[in-house]
Amino acid sequence: MDNRENLIGILGVLLRWKKPIFWLCVIAGIAAVITTLLLPNYYKSTTVYYVASTDLAMPEPVGNRLKEKSLYGTSDDIDRNMTIAQSNEIANYVVDKYNLYEHYDIDTTDRKAAVKVREEFRDLYNVLKTKHDAIELSIEDTDKELAARMINDIREKIVALSRQFLKEGFQQQIVTYETNINTKSQELQVMQDTLQSLRNKYQIYNAFAQSEFISSLLATAQSNLSKSEAKLKKLKSIPSIPRDTINLLMAQVEGFREEVKSNKTSLNLLNQGMSIIVSKEEAFEDAVEQLSLDQQRYKQLKSAATAEPTILFLVENGTVALDKSRPKRSIICIAAVLITLFLGLIAVLLIEQYRTVDWQKLSSDKT
Repeated sequence: MDNRENLIGILGVLLRWKKPIFWLCVIAGIAAVITTLLLPNYYKSTTVYYVASTDLAMPEPVGNRLKEKSLYGTSDDIDRNMTIAQSNEIANYVVDKYNLYEHYDIDTTDRKAAVKVREEFRDLYNVLKTKHDAIELSIEDTDKELAARMINDIREKIVALSRQFLKEGFQQQIVTYETNINTKSQELQVMQDTLQSLRNKYQIYNAFAQSEFISSLLATAQSNLSKSEAKLKKLKSIPSIPRDTINLLMAQVEGFREEVKSNKTSLNLLNQGMSIIVSKEEAFEDAVEQLSLDQQRYKQLKSAATAEPTILFLVENGTVALDKSRPKRSIICIAAVLITLFLGLIAVLLIEQYRTVDWQKLSSDKT
């Protein structure tokens, strides 16, 4: 029963104050209408694109190390693009190109003018990653055509900066490869000189072919020596054989012995240096192959540094807005009236409550 009486009491209070509250809401509504009519219209222009993978800008792998290239950028590529889009480089570019100090009515003599113009720009400029991983750039301005031009220029500036950073990365790699190529060329010359010196020392120019050839000569010489010695032994046992024939055969035997000795010496020398030279030759061939790969990579990087890689895939170009983006005048006016109504009701209840308090009795009780 008390709750019902209290509710009826509150309704009674509100009914007594209905006219003041009504006129207060009317005044708030009129003030809101006048205020919103004085606010400038802002128009939004938006451009949407997908970031291309940096793999598209990279040179093809050298050799057999094939790599499948992705068309669209990874999360790292997207984050890198958004960082560029939100950088001071972009803000300064737009401020300078479109003279935003004058456009935003900011005094250039102010010590904080540069900060203020960038803050104003950032309040109107927005970079967003959509739920489908596209990048959405938007900007608001009182001039709808200017907004469209600015957002498209910003996108193209992002493309230019992204290409610049890629090319700077390529240039750093090019310098590294140039240094490596020069160093490896010098090392290769030292290896070649060392290998030539070892070949001269051991008389080895084709280890495997020479080994086979000398072994064949040695086997032939040993066979000839054995035959000649057997023949000499047989002829010596025959008294009727002339001495000249024996001497000639003895000379042949001695010649075959020297040939066997020479071939054995060559084979021993070959065996001593073969492992060393084969090892040096393999190291030299590996170094030549690596230098060739570095030179190919160097040429690819030089070519990539002068190319214009794909940075983004455009989905939506910035266009001139057909309608304003703000202010939403009707919403502002309705909100102003509702807030005024709410505050008015609270104020009325507080006033009535204040009247029911016996301030004299309350004061005497305290004393």
